[in-house]
Amino acid sequence: MTTSNLYALANKTQNVFLSPIQELLENWNNIHGLTFLDESKISDLEWAGYPGQGWIKFDSVDILNYTYDPIWFDISKNNIKSKVANERWKKENEILTFEGNELKLDDKTKISLQNAKLSLTETQSIQWKFRNGFSTLTHTQLSDLCNFTFNYINQCFNEEMRVCDLVSSVTTLEQLISLDLSCNWPSTEYLP
Repeated sequence: MTTSNLYALANKTQNVFLSPIQELLENWNNIHGLTFLDESKISDLEWAGYPGQGWIKFDSVDILNYTYDPIWFDISKNNIKSKVANERWKKENEILTFEGNELKLDDKTKISLQNAKLSLTETQSIQWKFRNGFSTLTHTQLSDLCNFTFNYINQCFNEEMRVCDLVSSVTTLEQLISLDLSCNWPSTEYLP
């Protein structure tokens, strides 16, 4: 997971957080394109009519200069876990490549694959429509395709769980910002 777009809004005069750690909003309080501004403008919003306020970058050591309560910390951790879950959802719905054939993994495709696998005998083959055309699949190929898609989705969930468990395990902001939140998503290419 990339943390480059995670911030917390802070009152820099009182050294307290005004919002939990979250993705920087593109449009916030009539400031449009906030995500496109340079760090100096994001961290000091006086120019926009918000003196003493600024968005503090999550992976900045400056974030440790602010006080917070347990509820703020729990909400911040949940926001990070939600970001990981959203990334997993995007990865789970990516285009997979199986023997040169491109497959979009939506719910209908998942169900159709399982139904075809259950219906096909070992001596039969099936015409399957992929994103880049039709392909004839033997029972073995269909079985391999089903196993590949199942394993891919399972690995995505396992990676989400690994990172979320890391986030859940910390008890201080210092521990949280020191975590390596990089996700190791599985390959979208079938490797026999």
